Amino acid sequence: IAITVAMLSFAQALPAPLPGEDKAAGTIYGKFSYVNQGYPGASVYIFTLSQSKRLRQTDEDAYARAHAPGIGERQAAAIEANVRDSLSDLVSALPHTALTKTDSKGNYAAKNLPAGRRYYVLAVQVAEDGLFLAGGITPILNDKQEVRFNLRIDSRWQDRFKPMQ
Repeated sequence: IAITVAMLSFAQALPAPLPGEDKAAGTIYGKFSYVNQGYPGASVYIFTLSQSKRLRQTDEDAYARAHAPGIGERQAAAIEANVRDSLSDLVSALPHTALTKTDSKGNYAAKNLPAGRRYYVLAVQVAEDGLFLAGGITPILNDKQEVRFNLRIDSRWQDRFKPMQ
């Protein structure tokens, strides 16, 4: 079964579930890009929704502040830049289900993820011209399912915290 979702890069397989863990597993894969250019070497974090709660709340709160009545375009841009820095610092400190890197074309894959849940996927790339990130919430991952989840830097900010169907 394959599902395509617009929003995330190719890497190493995850370890098999530990004894006693649910054996049902699936794969999330996709591309981290801007326009048609993939970003090689980006870190792609796979979180359960509970693991990513603090991260998503920080992002949503900043979005609400940036879009509050009376906030100008420059103020909104500054808030977004600050939240990118905060998310970058926070992401590596939080527990996560998987971590992988994008390949030379910006592709990634995370295999053997426990099935039956949604995941928050966040790609982070530090470059000479700044910090780039894109993220989003996957559909529910079913057993033996492969979910294509592309992440684009030019996606709308609010798409990072809306579940994909």
